[in-house]
Amino acid sequence: MRRKQAEFATDSAAFEAFYRRHVEGITRFLARRVDDPHMVADLVADVFLAAMESAHTYRPGRGSEVAWLYGVARNTLTVLGKAATGEP
Repeated sequence: MRRKQAEFATDSAAFEAFYRRHVEGITRFLARRVDDPHMVADLVADVFLAAMESAHTYRPGRGSEVAWLYGVARNTLTVLGKAATGEP
């Protein structure tokens, strides 16, 4: 049986709508954690790129799209933190 995927995983117009729905919230989330506005802009791009690349893993039955996206944002910040401290 095939698992149901989010529409934004396969439809560019749906992904654009997804982006527009969430870009302000993700930007605020990151801006509360990172002081540099240029870094925030880069991170927002990284979050949505990661979301696009892993959209096929989102399963609506396991939680909301916004919760999944904030998880992607948290993971992006974790990677940034590890890079800043030299952790592997």
